[in-house]
Amino acid sequence: MMRQVLLARVQRRVTMAASGADAETVLSREALAEAAALLARHRAPGVDLPALHACGLFFFHRALRQQGSPSGVRDSAAAAHLLAAVSVTAPDKLPPPFRVLYRRLGTDPRELFSTSTGFTTDPLVWWDLALETMRGAPASIEVFHLLLVADVLRLSRLSATPEHPQYADIISALGVHLCQLRSATRNTSVAAEAFEVCGIALELLPEDSSGRPLFLRNHGREAIVLATELDDAAAARAAVESCRAAARLPDADGRDGVNLGSALVQCARLTGNEQLYREALQTYLRVARSSPELRTTAVSNLRSLLGRLLQEPGHRDMVAEFCRSVLPEPGTETYADSPVLHAAWYLENTPARNGHAPPDPAAMVDLTRRLLAVALDDAGRRDASLAASTALHQHAQLTHSAAEAREAIALARTGLDLNARLDPSQEFFFRHALASAHGVLYEVTGDAEAQREAVHQGRLAVDGLDGADDVQRASALAQYAGVLHRYAARMADGPRLHEALALQRRASDIPGLPDGLRITLLCGLAGMLTDLHVLERPETPDALRQAVTAAERALSLAGPGNPRWAHFARHELMHARRLLGEAERDPGLLRSVVTLAGDILGADESTLVKGIAHTAELERARALGALARMDDGDDDRRAALTGLAHVAGSAEIRPWVRMQAAVAQLQLSDHSEPESLDRVATAVELLRLNVASGALWDDRAHVVRTFAELTDEVVLTGLGSGRPERTLELLENCRGLLFQDLGAGFRLAPEHAAVRAEIEELADRLRALDAKDRAAQGGVDERRELNREIVAERAELMREWQRLEGLVPQEDSPDLTLLAAEGPVVEVVSTTEGGYAFLVTGDSAEPVRVLPLPGLDTATAHDRVLTFLTAREYATEDRYPGRVRLLAQGEVRATLDWLWEAAARPVLEALGLTAAPEGTWPRLWWCPVGFLGHLPWHAAQPAEGDGVLDRVVSSYTTSLRSLHFARSIPRADQGERALIVAQPEVASAEPLRGVEREIAAVRRYVPQSTLLEKAEATRAQVLEALQSHSVVHLACHAESDIHAPGRSRLLLVDHEESPLTLADLAGLRLAGRQLAVLSACSTFQIAPALADEALHITAAFQQAGFRHVVGAMWPVADDVATAVSDRFYDRLTGGGTHPPRTDDAARALHDAVSSLRAQYRAAPTKWASFVHVGA
Repeated sequence: MMRQVLLARVQRRVTMAASGADAETVLSREALAEAAALLARHRAPGVDLPALHACGLFFFHRALRQQGSPSGVRDSAAAAHLLAAVSVTAPDKLPPPFRVLYRRLGTDPRELFSTSTGFTTDPLVWWDLALETMRGAPASIEVFHLLLVADVLRLSRLSATPEHPQYADIISALGVHLCQLRSATRNTSVAAEAFEVCGIALELLPEDSSGRPLFLRNHGREAIVLATELDDAAAARAAVESCRAAARLPDADGRDGVNLGSALVQCARLTGNEQLYREALQTYLRVARSSPELRTTAVSNLRSLLGRLLQEPGHRDMVAEFCRSVLPEPGTETYADSPVLHAAWYLENTPARNGHAPPDPAAMVDLTRRLLAVALDDAGRRDASLAASTALHQHAQLTHSAAEAREAIALARTGLDLNARLDPSQEFFFRHALASAHGVLYEVTGDAEAQREAVHQGRLAVDGLDGADDVQRASALAQYAGVLHRYAARMADGPRLHEALALQRRASDIPGLPDGLRITLLCGLAGMLTDLHVLERPETPDALRQAVTAAERALSLAGPGNPRWAHFARHELMHARRLLGEAERDPGLLRSVVTLAGDILGADESTLVKGIAHTAELERARALGALARMDDGDDDRRAALTGLAHVAGSAEIRPWVRMQAAVAQLQLSDHSEPESLDRVATAVELLRLNVASGALWDDRAHVVRTFAELTDEVVLTGLGSGRPERTLELLENCRGLLFQDLGAGFRLAPEHAAVRAEIEELADRLRALDAKDRAAQGGVDERRELNREIVAERAELMREWQRLEGLVPQEDSPDLTLLAAEGPVVEVVSTTEGGYAFLVTGDSAEPVRVLPLPGLDTATAHDRVLTFLTAREYATEDRYPGRVRLLAQGEVRATLDWLWEAAARPVLEALGLTAAPEGTWPRLWWCPVGFLGHLPWHAAQPAEGDGVLDRVVSSYTTSLRSLHFARSIPRADQGERALIVAQPEVASAEPLRGVEREIAAVRRYVPQSTLLEKAEATRAQVLEALQSHSVVHLACHAESDIHAPGRSRLLLVDHEESPLTLADLAGLRLAGRQLAVLSACSTFQIAPALADEALHITAAFQQAGFRHVVGAMWPVADDVATAVSDRFYDRLTGGGTHPPRTDDAARALHDAVSSLRAQYRAAPTKWASFVHVGA
């Protein structure tokens, strides 16, 4: 097809030239290229007469247009030679001028044409044309030019015989240009021709010829191309032969080495000769080390070859032996050695494919640090970063090194950034490494943010599994399942634990996995099943039995040759067997746990992960404790207590694990033992440490929820020791932990004013950060960036806090005598063995008396509280029928009656408050612990007769520290400014129809007050007004969120867009504030699981700096709120004759509630909601 096209083009040019067309029609490069290409397509034997005829006429017309010039003479000769074939084979088609020419010159046309080649016989015509064409563009590498020169040289070769004196020159020139043409076009046909021509040139050139090295190298390169593109084994062998010869030349350089390496690789590939691969590796390495200009190419080729060989199991031994033989001494390696170092790392880090033992982490860290030191290009740095991150997080897990875990994270992030520019499809590997490193950091430090980041990165790794092989897929799924499992176990999150279990089973279903990964999967499965049993507490221990089976299979697979894997299996087996032994009361299983733990603790430390050793000690002690409880064995009990004490007291163990040990120690202790109270103190201190170490509010709140039952141990152990004051101190230290230390500034004396200012400023920032944290919505993923910001800022603030901490006097417990100077404080608590009231009376001889309350045991009190809360809701909700609400009021009355008989009456009688007082009424502060805070202690009363309200003025405090804080707020001066906030209607709540009447009543008694109402009552306006008013009255809806207390809010006009939350209020610091009256509903409603943390709006106002706060435990009707406010302010202002005397707030509220009770005694939910909190 192409011949026909070219022939037509040449014929057209001839026709146009004969018609007088422009000279360029035949003299242009394009015209010459078409004629040369047409002639060069000829293949002997045979004669292509049309092509010869057309091209002969073409050169004839070129000669006519160049008469008198050497080029014209040459083109005339070319025409004569080409038309000679026409004269011989078809004389009738020969143009007449040429017949004359042949006769005049006496030339026989047969001598100018060869029937064997079908072409002309004089190569010099074409040689001269080729030289002229090359001289026209001597440095051109344009494909068009290269192709034109090659075609003309092909014609010269076609015309010459091997005996022609110019034959060697023609072959040499053609070979050079064909190599250039192949390089420009990457055409394998040209490569084959170049290979053949260069081979001929080598045969023609003498050994000492200066041109021979060029053709030796070209011959080798073209053979490499043929071997690579056409899988030509013969070409590969020829390439090796030529390249070896070139590499031995005196002027051989790095390029010859790179070519020889390539030739060896192709020959090895096509012949299966592994020794050639080894020679190629050695050749590339030699060039990389010795040739600076070719180092990058040689390193790249070496890395590529090693990577390919490592993917073929049959070559691993050869590669391993090569690496061992060429690796330099540590500290002497260079960039040239980086591929070898990486291959050595890969061989060590992927042993499980061949069933070998896992690599030595310390050796891997050393190896990858060497890799990092020599990685210069981005690809090398990326790969080295990944390798080093993997080695470091594995070693960090073994040695419990937080520094190495953090370094592993940093390196994985570096690799991820580099990979984004190089090959985003490989992102999975770096996400996987990041998840693993963050998971180890959590294991080592207990850093909850590290665990959340591990979950996030693990999920991203799983999402990027497209293209991963089965092993990579199973590894990523298992790793993500593992971090998700640990997060779910820590947060007691059942749905996430089930998700982790499903992922683990999905990974386990992948067939053909290596033993090491299979062991990892089985261990993870065992751990998840064990924690599922702990979380869900099913009736039967089926999950534990499955966990034991999985862990036993893992241990069997590990065998004696893989101690580190075996330790992981024993770790899970211990936990599952211990719980199963306890569930089935099986001493044999428990004894086996002791044996397993002994195997771990007695192992070579170099094979033992420190975290597993810590857990082994804890599990052994727990198993011994369970055995002691079964048979009352003193030896087992002593051994268990010793082991638990060691874990609880070890600073290198995570605080969470230490806390578990401390609690287990308390559960095993005899409350009457002298050392038991010290154990309680240790547990309390560890509880505070765990809370303080939480970066986010939810982390700290989770710690408080998890160890809420510590109160029971504190009380029972403390009372068993006969030390009520110390018991009360420890009990106090278990409460209010989420705000611990933020009020430290008020303890400083005036001479420390500068430090106090610093501390208070820092406390403000911490409060604000907590407020931001608690108010934020969304799950782990949605809050990820915010969480990271909060964690980083809190870490910085806590570092500063620790610096200032040493300047603050050690907090002493409040002086109990002074604390009770204005009336007794009653801290009441329920335990499994009964209730107790700690009576703080101001008696210096006996500051604390303990009153047993046997009817207030946990089971009874808890049932009563649940009944009360249910009945209260039915009684206060208009949506229920009247009959239901009446029955509910009866249940509420019954609860108040029970509370009176079980606790309130005994307390009042013990305090000598047995009748209605004459003169000034005594005051009493209730401080209920835990879920007892849901009860209205001030309203306890019998079905008939006097109750608490008839004997004492009641106030509440969330802790003794809170009362101490409220008392430290300076008393009011006369003329305090008052603020009223009124918001009767908001979009998402029923209108408060009594607000206007309520506000009118308040303003009647406090006429100079500032009023913010309706559209003016925005979050920003209220917060600004709080800065300049010491008395605040809020008449609006409130919304308590018991699941996320920080988002409890006052329903102001803009609460949907900009809510004023509990977190905002608690984050304020308002100096010298006196009274906040929260007429809003449910401002004293507490979160059940965080009852001792004062997470309600009333407490938030006190924490903000108000000396007195009036709040509501549940919603009340508008008319009730109005009546209470009217009576309260009447008493507080002497009927409006003077400004509010805020220190009379408790008595004023007592009068208002008593008045309301007189109207609604049978409906306690109407009058018992309002409470006073504070001084």
